[in-house]
Amino acid sequence: MSDPLLQKAREKAERVEKPVAVDVAGIGELYVRPRLMGERDAADEAEQKGDYDAVCLNVARLLCEPDGKRKPDDAIREWASVFMKLPQGDIVKIGNAADGNAGAAPGN
Repeated sequence: MSDPLLQKAREKAERVEKPVAVDVAGIGELYVRPRLMGERDAADEAEQKGDYDAVCLNVARLLCEPDGKRKPDDAIREWASVFMKLPQGDIVKIGNAADGNAGAAPGN
């Protein structure tokens, strides 16, 4: 006998969530998908270690097309490289949007 709530949770985990638009000053509108719990753990670990290359890569992995399609790996690496040169507030704003806290970054 299957747990109906567990089945609903599985179905939700398999759905592509609607992306969120985030306007980054000087760049324009980017789209991010909601951050998954496992991705949150990886982002927290990278930040605690001070591994900002990994932080930027984790944030770049959240970028997507307006229809929710993920960016290709080469584009993700390129975005991560650019993110290393942007103000921290921009990166925080993008991450916050993926966490459902759009506009919560200081300075934007």
